[in-house]
Amino acid sequence: MQRDWVCGADWKGPFSQSVFYLGAVLGTLLFGWVGDNYGRMPALYASNLVLMVTGLVTPLCTEFISFTFIRCGGMRGLEYYHLPRFLLHFQVSRWVCL
Repeated sequence: MQRDWVCGADWKGPFSQSVFYLGAVLGTLLFGWVGDNYGRMPALYASNLVLMVTGLVTPLCTEFISFTFIRCGGMRGLEYYHLPRFLLHFQVSRWVCL
């Protein structure tokens, strides 16, 4: 379905992408704090829940602003979805290298 979001205004694409990656920064801070205070598994479950909800809601957005901020929320969940694997790798590799 075409909604003419980007065709008439060139700034909407880069703005939406910038807010998308701003969600990565906010998600790293938010779920990093949750992981430190409540453990990695609750943070991982919460980030997956955020990712699922925003992934299901994104196609239903009919306005540019709602689409942009739902995608920002999705990136919050997506960023922490990948982070525990890297943390686990660094913790395990530290012991392997010793």
